[in-house]
Amino acid sequence: MPEARITWRDKQLNKRTVAMIQAAEKLARFQFTIMQGSYNSGGVTASAGTHDGGGAIDVAADQLNAAQRKAVVLALRQVGFAAWLRTPAQGNWPYHVHAIAVGDKDLSRGAAHQVAESGPRQSRCLGLWPAGLRPCDRCGVCDGCGS
Repeated sequence: MPEARITWRDKQLNKRTVAMIQAAEKLARFQFTIMQGSYNSGGVTASAGTHDGGGAIDVAADQLNAAQRKAVVLALRQVGFAAWLRTPAQGNWPYHVHAIAVGDKDLSRGAAHQVAESGPRQSRCLGLWPAGLRPCDRCGVCDGCGS
């Protein structure tokens, strides 16, 4: 059965994703600005279809400092998102955190692929570091700035 879709903060999401965002905001201790929600088929070309289904969000980060960006990424990961900081150096977009709700029933094929590919890196970012690895000096989140 598909997730129940709702409009929240003027974005299309599902109830599960909203509950996860709210839990992450509580951990980060501030409200996120959602740039793009889910169920946005063909809406943003740069998203490559990851927002076509459910469970996908982009959180605005261009007005956040480095510590706040890190807090958003880590809080989202702690509540069950696969999440990455995207920078202007990586593409034609502003700083933002791209996140996919792991286990969402409505994930697009592209989003499901991102979750599958993120597994080992996301585990390290939750503090489960293999011997010899440590957080990246540049971003403080990944193990070599693969945020």
